[in-house]
Amino acid sequence: MIKIADFVPEIAKIIETETLCPGIRRIKLEYREQAEPGQFFEISVFGFGEMPISASSWGTKNLEITVRDMGGVSRVLCNMRPGAVVGVRGPFGRGFPLEASRGKRLLLIAGGLGLAPLRSVISYLLRNEKYCRKATLLYGARKPELLLYRKEYEVWKKKMDVHLIVDEADKHWNGRVGVVTELFNEIDIADYDVALVCGPPVMMRHVVAQISRIIGDENTYLSLERRMKCGVGFCGHCRLGKYFVCRDGPVFSVAELKSAGEEVEEIGKS
Repeated sequence: MIKIADFVPEIAKIIETETLCPGIRRIKLEYREQAEPGQFFEISVFGFGEMPISASSWGTKNLEITVRDMGGVSRVLCNMRPGAVVGVRGPFGRGFPLEASRGKRLLLIAGGLGLAPLRSVISYLLRNEKYCRKATLLYGARKPELLLYRKEYEVWKKKMDVHLIVDEADKHWNGRVGVVTELFNEIDIADYDVALVCGPPVMMRHVVAQISRIIGDENTYLSLERRMKCGVGFCGHCRLGKYFVCRDGPVFSVAELKSAGEEVEEIGKS
């Protein structure tokens, strides 16, 4: 049920910012409502507009978001500093199926900024030591300098295997070079029960093509942020077959998308 309060933003103060890599900033907000991993918020910059952003933290007193400067509202938001205020609505939507994944073997696959919502899952895993039997992260970025949260990898490795790859290496990079699906050569996909995927549409399409037939459509989940606007399924901008991404997602299983008549190959094209 849609409530009037869902459309009214609360004031939140920026208490910390950090440049993670060129054009991408981590912003910590003083905001009381916490999200489940995979849920999102509508962030307003007064006088400029509003945009949906997934939470990139879990289990902390404050809300963290990760923003790429793509012009417009995102550029203004990236240039704001501690002490400034924004409007926040949410959390909204359905996040990752963490309860259904308890005790299972978990595969996280991220590309570029898609690591941001999965970081909230990683935070959950770090705080719930016996949550799953096994966890692995496969993460790819265009260049080494665009890998997010680099200072946190050593902590993550205490809980999970972390595999990294970049499209283009520099002289300091000693890791894998290629696209994220090439990291499948380093694992056995059949060793995992559930896959959580977030990244550019073309990446997700190739990932699904290779893993869903092994892990299963019903156990392969994608995080989508497609044309979301109001956040509560009212405006219709994010209609996806029988679903609204903002209300029924943004996380969907491949099985759900197919049941809605949505071809995975077409996700994110419109």
